[in-house]
Amino acid sequence: MRATTAERLSVVLVETLCPLYSQSANRFFAVPIPPAPCTERCSGASFLRNLRKKIMEADRYLDEAEARQLYADGDSAHDFDHVLRVTHLATYIASREGGDVTVVRLAALLHDVSISGAGRRAHHLAAADFAGELLHSRGLGTKRTASVVHCIEAHRFRNRTVQPATLEAQCLYDADKLDSIGAIGVARVFAYAGAHNSRLWTESWRAVPPIEQKPAGAEYTPVHEYVYKLQRILATLHTATARTLGERRHTFMATFFDQLDAEMRGLA
Repeated sequence: MRATTAERLSVVLVETLCPLYSQSANRFFAVPIPPAPCTERCSGASFLRNLRKKIMEADRYLDEAEARQLYADGDSAHDFDHVLRVTHLATYIASREGGDVTVVRLAALLHDVSISGAGRRAHHLAAADFAGELLHSRGLGTKRTASVVHCIEAHRFRNRTVQPATLEAQCLYDADKLDSIGAIGVARVFAYAGAHNSRLWTESWRAVPPIEQKPAGAEYTPVHEYVYKLQRILATLHTATARTLGERRHTFMATFFDQLDAEMRGLA
């Protein structure tokens, strides 16, 4: 029988959590996993069964195939590929940190839903309202639905009026921000720049002016986004699991923009 998406994700997650499969996990998540006692390694089958149940529970309310249909209008930086990466990361972080996997998974699948007329600045609030109505209508339950809504309301970096007040909200925030840094973050910021006809580079990241003087339009480059947002993300992560992942991504990103500066200036 062909494995479902939920089952394949379960296998990836249990491999990450069970050092018996650390080689595979390292390739997927790019983080070293220390050795563990045999008793911990051998608990993988039980963990897999429990995690599979949690993911299948979330799928009763919204699965990946249905969620994909909600993102037909997403841009290249906020498409369903981004949503899937965030969902997988958020599920992984929640499982490591002891959060409610069902709440986190549903919040991740719905966190960037495009609502007509909302715009990017208020998309989190519109998506939260949509998620609340959808999940309430499907019988998720008042408390869990409210938890999903809070997760989505609190996932923004630029608008932190609503702070992640629960572990589940912290898991979603961290997963979404991890997808903004590292190699993926670099790829996304250049994809966004290309889609908006921005220049690739105008000045070294070390010469970027204070945010009050940030350039606009085509002069706002991926380098400016790195300075004003991406390099600041690591310090905002809440969970130990996300910080471990974030440190390597942050280091890679810093090296990339140093190399970009050198090449643009003809020094490399």
